[in-house]
Amino acid sequence: MAINILKQSLRSNTFRYVLRKNPFIKAHFIKLMHKIRNEHDETGGTSEASYCYSVWMRHASMIYEQLPDFRFNSVLEFGPGDTFGVGMAALMGGAKRYVAIDAQSYVRIELCRAHESKLKTMYSRKSTIPHGDNFADVRPVLKNYDFPQHILEAYGVLKESEWVDRFPAGLLSKKSLDSFQSGDGIIQYAAPCLPNELGAHVQDSSICLCLSQAVMEHVQDPQVAYTAMFEALRPGGVISHQIDFKSHGTSYDWNGHWVYSERQWSIARDRKTFRDINRLSLSDHLKLMKEAGFKIWNVKRVEMHSDLSRSELHDSFKHLTDDDIVTSGAHVIAIKP
Repeated sequence: MAINILKQSLRSNTFRYVLRKNPFIKAHFIKLMHKIRNEHDETGGTSEASYCYSVWMRHASMIYEQLPDFRFNSVLEFGPGDTFGVGMAALMGGAKRYVAIDAQSYVRIELCRAHESKLKTMYSRKSTIPHGDNFADVRPVLKNYDFPQHILEAYGVLKESEWVDRFPAGLLSKKSLDSFQSGDGIIQYAAPCLPNELGAHVQDSSICLCLSQAVMEHVQDPQVAYTAMFEALRPGGVISHQIDFKSHGTSYDWNGHWVYSERQWSIARDRKTFRDINRLSLSDHLKLMKEAGFKIWNVKRVEMHSDLSRSELHDSFKHLTDDDIVTSGAHVIAIKP
């Protein structure tokens, strides 16, 4: 009953203007709802094996669609979250090395072990790429959700048995999480690790593919991050980023975080009820990628209707393009020349 009342209050026209202009009030409501539900913050969807499988297959499919001659041996993931699931799916699908960095150490090795058998089963059954309402944040949509056998064949994984055998049996069961932070082996984990520290863990020009799923909107200095990626990639290397531009519950409107002043935003963040987002638009990210040296190859946008008028945006965000204002997410592929 209490949760329903809170929800109705948040949706009420009476509160609409107040919530738009005062993020700390919205923060108070969100904090109260979490307390009533006894909820805890989560890092994302990688606690589910099907999500990890979907993320990897989508990135691989979209890259192959744009760059059918691209090949990779090493994959770097920004923000793996609770597990190495995306990287494990990549190793089963053709990669020979996986490096993951995160701002904090979130990975649970026992959950990784549980994912191993589930991912191998999905590969061996040639499972379709999961999609639908439960995977709404894993967008844009694909042209085809069938098992991408043609991609595995192109990457040299020709026999069905190899889709399973690419990931060494017992790799996770014989090691602790700390052992993956040593820098040896096919899985390397650096956490906590800030983007400007990437060079200490990855040799320059040693990575073929760098990817992230709903992470780059949380990076507080993306310019440093994109520069670090550029340095880590070999010439011809690719970045593949799915970026979420929504407010992450910090505002009444899905894009209402562009209404707040910097002071309002800092007050809300000080309450620590919001997952940090950098509030950058698609145009901002593309600009930073270009400044780092990347050539933008392909951008797939996801749009949502906006109830905000341009006049309601804070002065700091008046530069947003009409496309930026309605872009709720985008998948970006860029290349290091």
